[in-house]
Amino acid sequence: MSSLLVPRIEYTHRPAFRLVIGVLLGALIAQSDYLFAISITLVVVIGVLLFYPFKKIKAELLIWTLLIAIAFGLYTHHRGARYEQILQPCSVSHARVKLLYPLIASAESEIRYRAKVELPNGQWINVQLKVPVTSTINEANSYGAEGVAALDLSPLSALKNKGYRKYLISEGIHATATIQSIETLTPMSNKPLTSILQHWRYLLRQQFEMLASDYIPWEGRGLIYAISLGDRSLLPSSLKRQFTDSGVAHLLALSGYHLGVVMWMASLLIGWALWQYEWRYLRYLLLFIVLLAYTLFSGASTATIRAFLLSTFLIGGKVLSRPTDPIQLLSLVFLVFIVINPFAYYSIGLLLSLSAVWGIYSFFPLFKRLLNPTNRLLQWLRDLICLAVAAQIGVFPLLFHYFGAAPLVFIWSNIPLVFISSLLIPLALVAFLLTAIFDWVPSFLLEILRLLTGWMHSVTSLFSHDPMSLTLQFDGVALALYYLIAYLAYRLLHSYTCRVEIARITHPSHEEL
Repeated sequence: MSSLLVPRIEYTHRPAFRLVIGVLLGALIAQSDYLFAISITLVVVIGVLLFYPFKKIKAELLIWTLLIAIAFGLYTHHRGARYEQILQPCSVSHARVKLLYPLIASAESEIRYRAKVELPNGQWINVQLKVPVTSTINEANSYGAEGVAALDLSPLSALKNKGYRKYLISEGIHATATIQSIETLTPMSNKPLTSILQHWRYLLRQQFEMLASDYIPWEGRGLIYAISLGDRSLLPSSLKRQFTDSGVAHLLALSGYHLGVVMWMASLLIGWALWQYEWRYLRYLLLFIVLLAYTLFSGASTATIRAFLLSTFLIGGKVLSRPTDPIQLLSLVFLVFIVINPFAYYSIGLLLSLSAVWGIYSFFPLFKRLLNPTNRLLQWLRDLICLAVAAQIGVFPLLFHYFGAAPLVFIWSNIPLVFISSLLIPLALVAFLLTAIFDWVPSFLLEILRLLTGWMHSVTSLFSHDPMSLTLQFDGVALALYYLIAYLAYRLLHSYTCRVEIARITHPSHEEL
């Protein structure tokens, strides 16, 4: 009978998840044109809940959620106004500049850097620095370098693309800048950790380039760097477009999926080498070290750090022999980022991760109960399809909210491409490891990587010509309604699958039908 007990998400049993609901509701309130009207309305609702004796509604929990929403909405609205007004457009002739690392290293007209700029009042701000490709700045010397430059500063409020503005805010960027001229750069005396890690990744890429250039075309090498290390600087724009049109652009951005593949590969290897039960703590320690090393050498991006924190919580649960709840853990990770940066909710990747995990954890077990083939191959195909569909249920409205449209081809394009990338990532990391240690990679491994990248290129080219796409507009109200309806559908589907499971146990002969 235990097999029918599909875990059902209960709002009341997850305090971190309740906080996240309040924060996200507050974020929607902060972005509304009727901030204060909505806040007053919610205060009235709280008053009704306090003085009217509701029996069926968890009034106390709802009250706390609404209070968190109001407080966070007002706070972020206030911080956002200050964020937008941090400076006025101006030109600075002798500004001290610290280049941290390049963001885009292969642009046609300009290169973008993550940098710090000192304002005339002595205040340092984080900027996205645009540098013409004709500049004398060398990429190899731009990781943790400083100098004096003439540049134009512009506030984020000047950006016409609101989505791009929110992205920069979520990354802790205060302004944009365009460099006019710069004096000779010198290495910083105390380089930030991010600069060091990004430089390591650059050196590893350069070293691998010398070994693989005769075996793998440059498009394939750019694909390897993007999928395994999160370095998209050498990825052709045409290939980026193919991935977007195929509905698999998420494979090009390091996320929980990539770290999950590394975790799966490392678990297999470590588990095979240390199979004895008494060595399980050593296995978990080695697994943690592998994930930490991958996070650092991939550049320690925000998405990778988020996935690393989630994996660390999962490993900690295993060490303590305690059951882990992915929803609760991901909520804790989200709250950590919110504490560091109150505008982290602007991060599309963060919201997509939250939604995808919710969709997978909620609907994937239920779909598996409904589709119960006996053949192993069919079970494997079922898991791939159900996993993709469950994740898309979670992220579906966000794609339309941010991008306005989504290709329907993702339903079948994800299956072969996720399979190929699951092979490509571990093999590429093995190649990078051999490159870093021995400065050597066997030719057969390079040939395998060439074949895998060629397959990915061919598959994305095939699916990118699919004209089927859906265009919808989702505002904040539509998002809230969608997830409410999805949650109600989940409850109904959960009840139905339980009845089906009971029927299978009661009448086992029907299971063969």
